[in-house]
Amino acid sequence: MTTIEIGVSQATGDRLGVLSGLLTRLAAEGRRRVDVLEVGSYEGQSTLYFNHSISDMFPDGGSVTCVDPWAPYHSPEQLVAGLVYENMDADLRSGVVFERFKKNIQKANPRVPIGYFRGTLAQAMMLMLTGCWFDVVYLDGDHRYTSVREDIANAKRLVRVGGLICGDDLEAQLDESAVERARELVEVDYQDDYHPGVSLAVHEAFGRVWCENSVWAMKRTLNGWSAEL
Repeated sequence: MTTIEIGVSQATGDRLGVLSGLLTRLAAEGRRRVDVLEVGSYEGQSTLYFNHSISDMFPDGGSVTCVDPWAPYHSPEQLVAGLVYENMDADLRSGVVFERFKKNIQKANPRVPIGYFRGTLAQAMMLMLTGCWFDVVYLDGDHRYTSVREDIANAKRLVRVGGLICGDDLEAQLDESAVERARELVEVDYQDDYHPGVSLAVHEAFGRVWCENSVWAMKRTLNGWSAEL
């Protein structure tokens, strides 16, 4: 993929490979076009990956719509947990993250236009996403429980039948014995080697989900949601 300017990387090769695999599944169904909604784009690393992958796989291209406040969101407790969080917070406060995003998406393939909305998914749905449907909704925004729960609830309303809702950072799928511990950590981004907010919100919304390299996904069917992709 084209070299881009990043501060703190928000994607790894393994996880981007999983996203490519999800798109490959859709291409194998004979789709000619795919429209993606990405919630949490940061500096555009995964945005451009979607852009180039769709251009390569689908004859009629598609689109990528990005929704992100591009604003600080880490709690004071999280900021003292490590230098990575401090750097991300400083870059968001200065506006450099949003500027990098806008610069990076200029390297997109024009066959797959990239649009963006600066705000939350709930705000975007009120102001620009009315009547919109997507083949893939990818959630990678604020990982605290309340935010993830709200994003999943809103995303469910935007996925076409046969499409996918998916997200990042599901290091652990919960069984009932682990739910109460996760509830104690709902306002924590990352602790005990997992993102408790993501795990709890996904568990409550879907139960067991399809998951590979911490990327989770569910397929919308005529009867609901399925982990069989």
